[in-house]
Order: sequence, then structure tokens, then C-alpha cells
Amino acid sequence: MAAVRTLTSGTYVLDFDALYARLWAVADDLGDGSRLYTSEGETALKWLIAELAGTPAESGRTVPHNNALRRQVHAVLVDEGWAYRVNERKFRLLVTPTHLSERAVADAGDPELVDDPVPLDDPDDEGVTVDGVSSGSLADDTGHITVGGVEWSGWTTSV
Repeated sequence: MAAVRTLTSGTYVLDFDALYARLWAVADDLGDGSRLYTSEGETALKWLIAELAGTPAESGRTVPHNNALRRQVHAVLVDEGWAYRVNERKFRLLVTPTHLSERAVADAGDPELVDDPVPLDDPDDEGVTVDGVSSGSLADDTGHITVGGVEWSGWTTSV
């Protein structure tokens, strides 16, 4: 199971994986493995954050903790390669949330998003393609490789 990523503001805690799974579930399928999320109406980012983290939110007004979490979500989406920002209210979601924890997907209300794990010796497993991430952001200062919010194992050769 993937580690739960949490974002915080004051005493409010947001499970990023649960939020991303929710964004994916409400976004429009673009037919190429990505989806277009538009922050509007009852699925606007501020309302999803309010629902998942319990922060106050109001129509036509910015509320400090909700806004702080929203800014963190925007940063994680873009900086970690989860999404490309199209404009102020739209994100092209790039990472299929099949790797998210079952709890996060269940929180999003769409159990179809979790695939069964691929066996390590599966001859049909061709890996995972991750596009749109600069090579400079692949490894952190400790050498761990993280793309799209997923920590990848180091490369090893067969003996």
C-alpha cells in the first residue's frame, strides 16, 4: 500500500491521495490516459478540500486554512508531476491513480480505480510511462527517485 501523503494548515489535515483520486473521478476523460479537471461548482477544489479536511469554505470568499491547503495542492500537482496547469481553474491530470491506497480510492467513491498488483515476474509488464517531468526533478538530495508522487526503486541489473 502506498504511503499516505498529508498536507496541513493549522489543525487541518488533508490526505492528498484521497483528494487526487476524487479529482480524477470528477475530471473529464481526454481519451489519452489523462483527464481534465475543472475547479467549478460543487466539485471546486475549495469544496473538496472542505469535505476531506474539514476546513471552512464560503462561496465568493477565501478562507485562510482552506486557501493554504489549496495552494499546497496546486504546488504538489505541478511540482511533483501529477498534473499540468492549463489555467487558473483547470489541471490536466497526468497520473492514473491506480497506485493510490485502497483507502484513498474508497474515499473518492470509485473502487474501479484500483487495479490488482502486477506480479513481479509478469512477462507482459512493460513498466510505467511518466511524461512531462523534467529530468532535474527526478531524484531528491538523498538520491531517492520520486516521479508523480511515487517513489521508484533504484535500477538493478540481473546477475
